[in-house]
Amino acid sequence: GRSQLGYGEYAIVVVTDGIANDEARLGQWVRHILENSPINIYTIGFCIGDRHSLNQPGKTVYRSADNPDELRQGLKEVLAESETFDDSDFN
Repeated sequence: GRSQLGYGEYAIVVVTDGIANDEARLGQWVRHILENSPINIYTIGFCIGDRHSLNQPGKTVYRSADNPDELRQGLKEVLAESETFDDSDFN
């Protein structure tokens, strides 16, 4: 794969349809990632609303999707800045 050479934006994109099994542990990992790396965390909650432990305003970016079209739109928004983004991948 290609390396970003230490600059640019790094991202973890999570699509979830459920509650975290261990919210405390997930919270520890989120803090560790955000405090020790240049990685941004984007989460799309599919058919679960906004009540997920990865929905941490000011720390993570969270989108709620209640159907496949909203999921597709959320992925487009998250990936729009990617150098190789092609929205036809979601059609």
